[in-house]
Amino acid sequence: MKPGLAKILAMAAVTGSAMALPASSGRADPAAFAAPAQRQQFSDADRAAFLDARIAALHAGLKLSPEQEKLWPPVENALRTAGRSAMERCQKFISAPAG
Repeated sequence: MKPGLAKILAMAAVTGSAMALPASSGRADPAAFAAPAQRQQFSDADRAAFLDARIAALHAGLKLSPEQEKLWPPVENALRTAGRSAMERCQKFISAPAG
């Protein structure tokens, strides 16, 4: 990438984000501070579906060659294992007594 182009893109990103700030009302979303019982609770099936969707999106976005496609199953298994582990840690954290 040309050095001048990188500067232009960086300036555009900063300008675009600065223009988006005044568009907000400046008030926090009250739902973000709601009691845990009032927040949306996803089921295990929902979490599994989100994990499946993220893995499918990643797989599609990679556009693997046929040689790379042969190596995808172990990667997918590792992603699923990591996702399940993260969900289990999250559940332990949520169910742990406060204190």
